[in-house]
Amino acid sequence: MLEHMTIFIYVHDTMKTYQLAFLIGNIY
Repeated sequence: MLEHMTIFIYVHDTMKTYQLAFLIGNIY
């Protein structure tokens, strides 16, 4: 259960970073 949550948080953070990079890519 705890392992599952850690993976979920990791994926969530990765998606957030990806979105940020995508937004920066659109600006430039």
